[in-house]
Amino acid sequence: MKSGAIGRAKSIARHVSPSHIARRQSTSRIVKQFAERLGMVYFGAVRHGDGGQHLVRGVTVSHSHIDHDYTVGTYRDYDIALVLRRDRLTYPDKRVVDHSWLIMTFDLHTLLEVPHCYVSPTHRSEILLAKYTRLSPLTLTNLAPHSAAFMQQFTVYASVEHAIVVEQLLPPETTAQLVQSFADISIELSDNTLYIYMHEKHPSRPQLERMLTSGLWLAQTLDANARQILLQAR
Repeated sequence: MKSGAIGRAKSIARHVSPSHIARRQSTSRIVKQFAERLGMVYFGAVRHGDGGQHLVRGVTVSHSHIDHDYTVGTYRDYDIALVLRRDRLTYPDKRVVDHSWLIMTFDLHTLLEVPHCYVSPTHRSEILLAKYTRLSPLTLTNLAPHSAAFMQQFTVYASVEHAIVVEQLLPPETTAQLVQSFADISIELSDNTLYIYMHEKHPSRPQLERMLTSGLWLAQTLDANARQILLQAR
């Protein structure tokens, strides 16, 4: 049996074990209670093609990913979706790696066409090697200096032609807060939607609340920064 097939067999065995099923059910209860407390709608597991226009996309979307605990709703005037996703990614060096993410999305309000970009703790950036090699790492120094902590701990990826707009959306005062609140969270902007990712298979209630609080702050901040860009362009 080839190594890839062996890996898939082991992964299947893990996911049908009694201990995994019990943990999975506990996680689903936590997410459902979180959704109910916020007045959101909990759908649970979803299949590819179920209301496709509403499903969570972003850098982790693929033909092979599996989603569960799908939840949608509105909070503080932002349309939000939440999902737990797992997938097996093949990297250019032939490594095959299992990944699990807690993903939360916020639909931005701005009329600005926000460019696609990805901001990640540097130690988490390797996922792009398997997905978006056309995005380039940017050095955010064109408009104002960013903190040494941000430059050391995070990597920003985008198309070079969008570098100025990305830096306007992420000025130093914003990136300084990312250092404080997003040490283990990756960020993506795509199709005017904010995606935030945590590598977590079984999130706790405090982790869900932290994702919501941090994501809401960033969505509001991005909308405010985008508003300034539009005003300057008049």
